[in-house]
Amino acid sequence: MKKFIKTASLLILAAAAVFAVYFFWGTKHYDLVMRVINFTVLAFIIIKYARAPIVNFLKGKGEEISIEINEMEAKKKEAETNISETYKTLKDSSIRFEKLKEKIIRQGENKKQSIIENAKNESRIMLKGAKRKIGNQIRQAKNKFKSELIDEAIDLATKKLPHEINDKDNQKLLDRFLKRTSQE
Repeated sequence: MKKFIKTASLLILAAAAVFAVYFFWGTKHYDLVMRVINFTVLAFIIIKYARAPIVNFLKGKGEEISIEINEMEAKKKEAETNISETYKTLKDSSIRFEKLKEKIIRQGENKKQSIIENAKNESRIMLKGAKRKIGNQIRQAKNKFKSELIDEAIDLATKKLPHEINDKDNQKLLDRFLKRTSQE
């Protein structure tokens, strides 16, 4: 009941203010005063009847925004954790890559040394084989030369000896030959 009396007295006061403005200042200021009164009445009605729903609405929105902020902060922390894990994984990967690179280089160097050693061994073997072939060819050439020399000597001897050897020399040679063969 007290609220009703306050409201009624406020309306009567507003009406008296309108009447006073109209009476003292005329229509010139009447529009301005009516706007102020209308605004006051509208503000009063909003405050009186819509205040609780608006406050509840704003509190609800505040809570929703607070929940969203908390969720976003949790997502931000999760993203930061993921980023730090990614950086750590990247660092580990680069370390692993460097170790793998060093291992591959070492293996390559070992393989290179092995290839060089194999090439040296093969060249030694090839040189020995070439020397053997050359030695054999030289021996064959010597033997061929000897046989040709002997053949030439025999040809020459067969041409010259029949004129210079007689039957007596022939018998001496035959005796010498038989003596040698019997001793062996």
